Amino acid sequence: MIDSSPFDYYENINILPFTSLLGWGESNSIHTGGPVWPNWDANYTVRHCRKGRPVDSKPDIAFFADSEFLTLEDVAYWCGPISSHFGHMISEFISRAVQYNRCGGKFVFGAPYDSGMDTLDKTPKFFRDIVRWLNIPEEEVLIANRPVLSKKLFCAPQAEQLNYDVEPPAYYLDILKRLQESQLGQVNESGDCYYVSRAAMGAKIAGEGYLEDVLGASGVKVIRPEAISLFEQLRIYSSSSKIIFSEGSALHAMQLLGSSGAKVYILNRRPGSRIAEAALSARCSSLKYFDIGRLIHGKFMMSGRPAPHLGITYVPSREILSCFNNIGVELSGWSSSDFEFYAKNDIFSWFEGESSSPRAKILDHCK
Repeated sequence: MIDSSPFDYYENINILPFTSLLGWGESNSIHTGGPVWPNWDANYTVRHCRKGRPVDSKPDIAFFADSEFLTLEDVAYWCGPISSHFGHMISEFISRAVQYNRCGGKFVFGAPYDSGMDTLDKTPKFFRDIVRWLNIPEEEVLIANRPVLSKKLFCAPQAEQLNYDVEPPAYYLDILKRLQESQLGQVNESGDCYYVSRAAMGAKIAGEGYLEDVLGASGVKVIRPEAISLFEQLRIYSSSSKIIFSEGSALHAMQLLGSSGAKVYILNRRPGSRIAEAALSARCSSLKYFDIGRLIHGKFMMSGRPAPHLGITYVPSREILSCFNNIGVELSGWSSSDFEFYAKNDIFSWFEGESSSPRAKILDHCK
């Protein structure tokens, strides 16, 4: 169980903009920026961890030697970095901020030094929606896109970590339940079944647009989460009886809820993945993953490493039918030949897109 001790407290802490975030930036670290904590090597509670181990590097104050520091006299709370990636923002960067509910003071978020995010209105819309969901006063948000000296800084433990096999602590889920009730009021189970689609994305299940049409005709409600507000997504996830996700970042929105009575099914675009398994298991009534099809993917431009999250997944028609039969959804009017036609078109379009991308210059890309 992740530690539920009171917040750590420090005085006169330098908070630096991020020079590296999610592996992109000036250093090779996954994560470089934020507070320069004392006793760095042993101070796991306040550092950024994945699977129980720190993955960050000590911020380099020399990088900002010529910068003017903002002195923050107010009581402040370190929240974490702002990421433009929806899934990572929720799954690994927001859990400290959740715990400051009912606290007064400045809520400090870090930003990449070259991002231009110096005010809340310049952050991603989904981030602003998260701030509102957490009831954080917008006027009390401070974005550290320049060096800050915080005179009085609190830091909560990281209650959730990326793909950690440990469920979040009960006290943390209780906070989220209170927020959920505050924002949505009394929510009754609708009995509806929803499919959360990636059909508009490049990385998806081949033929997913056809699957959307058949599901809609079969009584399943289909949403494309990028087209609706975060609040509406959370209302749906709070009230549905069944939710079927095409595996991807959208499912992390459920980590803003304390509980859901839904049965959750995840169609793995990347077979073998168990994305957010412990986090979702703690919130929903049941959880099941389906490893389907074959993933086709290329490589990253910068490193040459495989890039499965950018790939497209081909699933034979019989596997689609078997999967939805297992879930208890009959695909009315399903045509295997029509599905194969649309799937092949999607794969052709994906290859066209890859061949015109900078990644195509990598040796053996998509071979």
